[in-house]
Amino acid sequence: MLKLLTKNPLTHALAWIGIYVGSVNVLDALSESLGVLNLATSLGLLGLSVLSLLYLSRNNLTKRFGLNGIKSDSYKKMLYFIPLIILGLSQFTGTLNPDLNGYQIALFVLLMANVGFLEELIFRGYLYQAIKAKSGTNRAILISGITFGLGHIVNLMRGMSVDNQIEQIIVAIVLGILLAKIVDITNSLLPGILFHIVFNISGSIMLVDPSLNSVTIFGILILASLYLLYLMRVKPKQNDILPLQANA
Repeated sequence: MLKLLTKNPLTHALAWIGIYVGSVNVLDALSESLGVLNLATSLGLLGLSVLSLLYLSRNNLTKRFGLNGIKSDSYKKMLYFIPLIILGLSQFTGTLNPDLNGYQIALFVLLMANVGFLEELIFRGYLYQAIKAKSGTNRAILISGITFGLGHIVNLMRGMSVDNQIEQIIVAIVLGILLAKIVDITNSLLPGILFHIVFNISGSIMLVDPSLNSVTIFGILILASLYLLYLMRVKPKQNDILPLQANA
């Protein structure tokens, strides 16, 4: 994979997207055959996360792809990430799904922790950086965000209704663009990873009153858009990482 990364970063990113989507589909089918929702998917994606971290650390790529902290002077200009925190907690306004027991909630937490990490690494790490190197920052932000949103269409295979799928794609595109802009400014995936995990967990274990669902989605889109408009005026952090050099 390292050789592919140095020679063609975009193909490398697309390969990881394929690995991730294929793994989720296979693991979901295995979970269903075992009769335990999310069991194989949670454990399998945990393994993929560990392999991803080993791949990055052994090749000194963790900082290159944003697995680093944020300098203290960045917090103020990011409004201390308060809008992102509100977005992450927005779905906790509902009630805990009474059909879930402690074991099922734990599996959801494990699953969404790994989904959040892997999707941020793949879409705001590999894909974003590959497009940025070839076509510039603005295209990288836009294309990686749209690709991330459209990728959620696979949830149709998991039983999601068409109406809910359309809503999810729209929200995912807006949030994907916002998170890519945050990476542009901070050079870090950590804010996006933490947000993604919390947002996914709340969406999985909480029940929102159907009459308030549209209001919640509208509120998320408005706040995310306003935060994005603000961030567009923030000067990005200088990136001191040299570009990858292809092997001769």
